[in-house]
Amino acid sequence: IGAGYASLFGVLCGSCKSLGIINADIQSTSGGGIIAGYLGIKTPTSARLTGIVENCYTTGIVSGTDAVGGVIGNVGKPFESTKSIIRNCYSTATVISNNISGNSRAGGIAGIIFEEGILENSYATGTVISSAAGAGGIVGWTDKSLKGVVALNDW
Repeated sequence: IGAGYASLFGVLCGSCKSLGIINADIQSTSGGGIIAGYLGIKTPTSARLTGIVENCYTTGIVSGTDAVGGVIGNVGKPFESTKSIIRNCYSTATVISNNISGNSRAGGIAGIIFEEGILENSYATGTVISSAAGAGGIVGWTDKSLKGVVALNDW
């Protein structure tokens, strides 16, 4: 409770497939997600420091100050052609970012997706709440185009 990258895995380098988490209650200081606080790492130095979450779903609540997502808090950058990926996932979780003095990026699936991170064929229906700038039904902030995503949430 209240730790950075609070989640089931904390930092996930590798894969998580076909997992459902029901009624989660995650409280993070930063980088909070129900499955992982960080998918891969921000700037990986090898392909094994990237990650994939596929065919997963989450329900419950996740809260933190910044980079808070119903599935993943942060999605890291690629290593060469190997990218961190969220694919075929959904979340009905309530996502709350409560930072009032800076960025407060909250998304139904992910809080932040860094360069070349992939989010595709996923949807979110949970409520997204942010005390400051940066809330989105799917992603709080990204510099990458998304593919096949749907936001059906209150925010």
